[in-house]
Amino acid sequence: MERKSDIANGIIIPLITTIIVVMDQFFMVKLPGIITIAIVASLFVFIPKKYYLSSMSFMILFDTWISLYIIFPLVVFLYVFRFNFSIKSRLNINCLIPLVLFEVLCLFVVLYEDLNVIVFLKGFIYSLSFIYIFSIEVSEEEVKSITKWFIYSFIITIIITLAIVLKTISITQLIKSYRLGYTTLMYILPSYSIIPNENRISRYAVLFFNVCFIAAENKIISKKSYTVFQIFSILVILLTQSRTGLFLLLLSYLFMIYAYRNDFLKQIKLISFIALGTLFAYIIVLKYYPNLINTIMKRFDTNDMSNGRNDIFNIVHGIWQSESRWILFGFGDQLCWERFSIVPHNAYQAYVVYYGIVGATFFAFFLLFYMFNTATSLKNRMGRKVPLQYWIPILMWLIGEVGGAPNLLQTFFIISFLNLFVIEEMAKNRKTEVM
Repeated sequence: MERKSDIANGIIIPLITTIIVVMDQFFMVKLPGIITIAIVASLFVFIPKKYYLSSMSFMILFDTWISLYIIFPLVVFLYVFRFNFSIKSRLNINCLIPLVLFEVLCLFVVLYEDLNVIVFLKGFIYSLSFIYIFSIEVSEEEVKSITKWFIYSFIITIIITLAIVLKTISITQLIKSYRLGYTTLMYILPSYSIIPNENRISRYAVLFFNVCFIAAENKIISKKSYTVFQIFSILVILLTQSRTGLFLLLLSYLFMIYAYRNDFLKQIKLISFIALGTLFAYIIVLKYYPNLINTIMKRFDTNDMSNGRNDIFNIVHGIWQSESRWILFGFGDQLCWERFSIVPHNAYQAYVVYYGIVGATFFAFFLLFYMFNTATSLKNRMGRKVPLQYWIPILMWLIGEVGGAPNLLQTFFIISFLNLFVIEEMAKNRKTEVM
């Protein structure tokens, strides 16, 4: 059994983080940003090494409420300072070269347009932190802890989000007239309340669904838990009424079935779990909120699908093309909203218009290098190719970026998350060999 001190160390940062968010969103006890950062970051000074990654894993979905782009680099610094790791031996130069070029370009945009310096810092801070922190060796116990706390993070995020919404409207009103997300609810929520937008919540739900699947495969969670979590994620996606989320969910199912194409028994079990979870979710919706299905189906109307996203895409594209300097170097992420009151609803378009053809090219090279090096490293460690099922969360997230604003923090976290599951499988294989 775990000692009380171990349990306390394991939950202290998730607990304090949740309390800060709840006090802020429900009781208007708003700590200055620097105080929140100081409180959360200072806790990492005291907790043991094995709780660093699980605490970061919990906080990863809290970026709507807490300034993680400042906290995480501080955490990485504390980690290096406390445990004497050598950064030089951990960072891959092939990843850093295009990243540095990308950030130099962002700095140029900042100086040229007199924008907020965060445009320059954000990508570098996120990327550098995650490349470093997830390149360290972790134990089998830590992998399980990290995965479980990520699962808890999504559940708590959704509970907080629903609680904020249901303070103002009923669940029936939410389903009938709104979607679960900030975009459609911003005008009725209290001025001090904020929640993630619909597409982000739905992509979180798909990520949660896929992480739970791999966790169940590795026996980090039970099959029963996976079934419950599967139903939960489907219901959340339905509440967001997100076409992106529904498409990614369907695609996830297909990828899972394809991943086990050579194992007929596993395929049958998987299809059974999928059918069971989908059936339960459908029964719940049909019994209590039958109108939700009709509302969602209307969102797949051709006019509804084309008029919104296509218009936004074309407007942003037209603005970007209006000046030659923007075509090459972009106009930064602040200028788009402040000057034109519109933002891209496609992450890949956003990289192009924010940083231009030059910056987007550098970023694409960096992302490809990072994924290639991750795959090569893991292949060398496993002695074979990384199984397809471990790539599903990454593939679904990257595809989902077409339907939402860019989020570097989650993107690099998810790619890095792959390491954890592979390490878990390696540990499992080693045990089998020993036996």
